[in-house]
Amino acid sequence: MDPAPRGSWPQWSNLHGMDSRPTIVLGRYRMGPLIGRGATSSVRRAADTRGGADVAVKTIPSDPDLLARVAVEIRAAQRLDHPGIVRLIDWGEGNDCVHLVWELVDGPNLKEAVPEGGASDGWCFERIAEVMESLDHAHSREVVHRDVKPANILIDPRGRARLTDFGVARLVDERGLTVAGSLVGTVAYMAPEQARAEPIGPATDVYAASLVLYELLTGQNPLNHRSPAEAARRAAAAELPSLAELRPDLPSRAVAIVEAGLHPDPRQRPSAAKMARALHDMSIRLTPAARRGAAVRRLLPTLAPAALWGVLAVAAVGAWSSASAPETMLAGIAAGGAVAVWPRLGAAVLVIAAALMLGGRSAGAGLLLAAIGLSTLATGLRWPRLVGVPALAPLAAAAGLLPVALMAVAALRTWPQRIWATAAGMALTLAWQLWAGGSGLLIGPSPSRAGALALEGEDNLFRVIDVLGSELGPWVGWQAAGLLAAALVSPVLARIPTGPPAAVAAGIWSTALLVAGSALSPDPAAVVGAVLPGALLVILWAWRPWRTLGRLGGEPASATLRGPV
Repeated sequence: MDPAPRGSWPQWSNLHGMDSRPTIVLGRYRMGPLIGRGATSSVRRAADTRGGADVAVKTIPSDPDLLARVAVEIRAAQRLDHPGIVRLIDWGEGNDCVHLVWELVDGPNLKEAVPEGGASDGWCFERIAEVMESLDHAHSREVVHRDVKPANILIDPRGRARLTDFGVARLVDERGLTVAGSLVGTVAYMAPEQARAEPIGPATDVYAASLVLYELLTGQNPLNHRSPAEAARRAAAAELPSLAELRPDLPSRAVAIVEAGLHPDPRQRPSAAKMARALHDMSIRLTPAARRGAAVRRLLPTLAPAALWGVLAVAAVGAWSSASAPETMLAGIAAGGAVAVWPRLGAAVLVIAAALMLGGRSAGAGLLLAAIGLSTLATGLRWPRLVGVPALAPLAAAAGLLPVALMAVAALRTWPQRIWATAAGMALTLAWQLWAGGSGLLIGPSPSRAGALALEGEDNLFRVIDVLGSELGPWVGWQAAGLLAAALVSPVLARIPTGPPAAVAAGIWSTALLVAGSALSPDPAAVVGAVLPGALLVILWAWRPWRTLGRLGGEPASATLRGPV
């Protein structure tokens, strides 16, 4: 959306019956000054008279062709929930027009934010990395922007890039509105396939964002031309001078990243997610401030597992020994430090130490614990940063929050990681609950005695397995299988747009977990007590009512647009 030229906008707006003076639209938004315009729309600052917040109101004439596009824009916005994407708050019909109410970003667009002498290379890489992250989210929700350009990238007061204006977006899973052979978007930022009116997809957005970065780094956009036909020809031919020649001072790796995003063949371009990671890494190399922030981010994957294992060590020492409080805390600090410095070795030492502690009561039980713990570590050797993730399961189970730990599996990137983390977490949970007191096994209390008491003095490993099998019964295995299934469904839930649909899906998921766990437990009431707190948190996370209230300004949305959206 371009800034409005002084003196020209009132005449345009009056042609569409839109008075330039402040008015109330949708019964609640007091219109203020004009802040931008497009070929068929205007954007004005407005105040929500009910919620008090300032918003941006986009107004589009009630033309049948435009209304079809508006409906797609609304559906696209409803799918998106990302901090780097400007949020749609409300929408409805006015007098011969439609109003879309957006979150107001008090800041310039990307082009306006660049100082006269140009921005630092690190700043440019970081802003486009943020745009790529937003595009990755949109692409995961089957939304292609199709008009990524500097005017549609806003810089918020914190200095972060926010992607806006999905007015010509395409929903991949819906039949598009574009007529075959027609161009949609801004020619100066079109990918070759888009300029040739060929099928487009996520790679088209990656090209456009990479071209914006190219322009930031060189100060020019070779596709720009006074003749639209010539601009379209250049875009279709992907005629871009070599970035290495225009900026010989750039590191070769930086040039390679940008040129990968600008590859003429969309099949050869990296995904938005891969581009985001590469651009972030490059910004770290180019910007001192970014390097400091990255150092903190790099520490998190190390400190988080260390903290988990440290807490688990404190709990284990407290349960299995008569150590004093200072000794217990020292053990936790030592455990966390060992995992931080040597992730695999430190965790292995902790498992062996726990097995030796238990072995003082039952050598066979100690051997079994060592087998479970070391198997967990051995199967996860490929992912040293995830070494502490399975430790989250017993800690969550002890607090009655095991469903939260199951949903956390959705944050892992690959299915092998998810399966390993869940299975290992279930094994550690069972071992922990069994030998820490025999209560709360998986998602409910156990009818068996504490493992350490049932196996007191037992040195034969096979005898230990036989005793535990008879004590526990087959229901524990079935519960573990149910928990594993619930965890593997969680990535599907995470893809559902935040709000009532996600809350309903989370409710179904939680109910299935409750029913399955209760049906397979000797004490169903205790299972409900163990699962319900975590299930409520999962539903709350899926719904996120604080975001819903923020979008609605404390009142129901108008949503007066007639017909299905």
